[in-house]
Amino acid sequence: MSASRLLFTYFLLSTALLPACDDEPADPPSERVRERARERARSLATVRELATAKADRGVAERLAAGRWLRVDAAVPPDTDQSRHVLLAGELTEVPATYEALKQDHGERVEQEIMLGGEDATRPVVFRDVVEGTHTACVAVSGPASAEDRALLERAAALFEADGPQPLNAEKLQAALAAAQAETGHKPKRTDWDPRPLRCRRVDVDARPESRIAAFEPA
Repeated sequence: MSASRLLFTYFLLSTALLPACDDEPADPPSERVRERARERARSLATVRELATAKADRGVAERLAAGRWLRVDAAVPPDTDQSRHVLLAGELTEVPATYEALKQDHGERVEQEIMLGGEDATRPVVFRDVVEGTHTACVAVSGPASAEDRALLERAAALFEADGPQPLNAEKLQAALAAAQAETGHKPKRTDWDPRPLRCRRVDVDARPESRIAAFEPA
């Protein structure tokens, strides 16, 4: 697991975009807990594969079969974090900021996903998307600082010290905490409220190709 992959996983876990990995007793771990961790790892791998594969007919059919929606938001290549929002229906006017979106259209939000590191710039995959009109929006951060990159490199090394292991929120957080203690650096949480938004309408229908959408480059 690279530092960027650790960041991606940590964001998914810490923002509750996937069910928590540590909601079962961890000592001793039962076979059911280990199987859940393996299932999450497989699910993450599938989503990442669908997000990064060439947008051809085969990928479209797989997305349609799983009721997924893939959106390429044309995120700038130096972005460290991207925040993706899927809303029901069409917006007549794009909100100026993420804060305005939540204030004016919060009740229409269907899903929200945050990606980080190398995954920040890839297409996002929304799950269980029904046919109909939706709006996909994205807000992005700037590049990661040198201090943040060094922290994540150290956290990844600590996490990988015992060899490959399944997703575990407690171990990820422990690795980050240990790296923070060593480096003396604690990354600041991104303030998303003032971040500008880009949005586009997405129409999902029975055609598999409607499950793939893309923004115009910023």
